[in-house]
Amino acid sequence: MADAPPEHRPPPRREGALPDDVAEHMGRLGHEGCTDFRMASLRDLVLARLRAGSVLDYGCGTGHVAVAAAAAGRRVTAVDVAPEMREAARGAAERAGIELEVRAPDELGDERFDNVLCLDVVEHIEDEVPLLAELRDRLTDQGRLILTVPAHPSLYGTHDSFQGHYRRYTRGVLRQRLERAGLEVERMRHWAMLGAAARWFWLRVLRRDLELAGLRYGHGRRTRLQAAANWALRTWLSVVENRVPFPFGLTLLALARRAPTPPR
Repeated sequence: MADAPPEHRPPPRREGALPDDVAEHMGRLGHEGCTDFRMASLRDLVLARLRAGSVLDYGCGTGHVAVAAAAAGRRVTAVDVAPEMREAARGAAERAGIELEVRAPDELGDERFDNVLCLDVVEHIEDEVPLLAELRDRLTDQGRLILTVPAHPSLYGTHDSFQGHYRRYTRGVLRQRLERAGLEVERMRHWAMLGAAARWFWLRVLRRDLELAGLRYGHGRRTRLQAAANWALRTWLSVVENRVPFPFGLTLLALARRAPTPPR
C-alpha cells in the first residue's frame, strides 16, 4: 500500500453542521446503538481499554459510548461540534437514566482527563494534527488517548465521501500524525477484518460500494435474514476480533499517551 493516504475533498459544509443525509444516518444509528453490530462491538472494544478515572469523549456523536462509560461508573464529558449530535447524546443519556455532561468544544476550559476518546473523528478533518495536539493537551500525565480511524486508503469509496472522510489511514501514516502531535503510540491494531475483505470484494471485483444499512439499523424492520446476519457479525466481532488482532481490517485502533518531554 502507498505510504501516504490520498487526500479527498468531501462536499463543503457550514461550520459545526452535518449534511442532512449524514445527520439522519447518525441519528438512526444512535437509536440502534445497542443492536447495530459495529457500534455495539466497537463500544465493547473501547470500554475494555479505559483506564480508571475521568473520560472525555471528543466527537461523541449520538453518545452511545459516552453513555455506556458513564453507566460503568466513570465521570464522562461528551463533546461534539454539531449541535444536533449534542442533543442526540443528551437524549440518549436521558433515556438511559444516566448523568452525562454534554458540551461544545469551546466550553471545555482547561480540564484534563485520564481517558480521551476520539472515535471515527479525525478523518473528517483536512488537517488533523492540530486537533490531535489539542487532545494530547487534554490528557493527564498518565492519561490515554483511544483513537479509531478508517483503514486502508485503497478501500476509499462513495461511503467515505458520503460520510465526509478526507482519507483512510495506513499504520505508518497514523503513527506519523500522532507523533507529530506530540503523542507516543502504545499499541495499534486493525479491527473488522471480515468487513475489510467484503469491502475489497465489492469495490474491486463488483465495482460497487458495500451497503449495510439493512443490517446496521432498522431494528424491528429487519428481515429474519438481516437480523441473523447482524447477530452473527456482532458475535464474530465481540468474541473473536475484539480479542484477536488480525493483520488488516476496516478500522485502525490506536492507544497513545503524551510523549515524554526531552530533557533540556
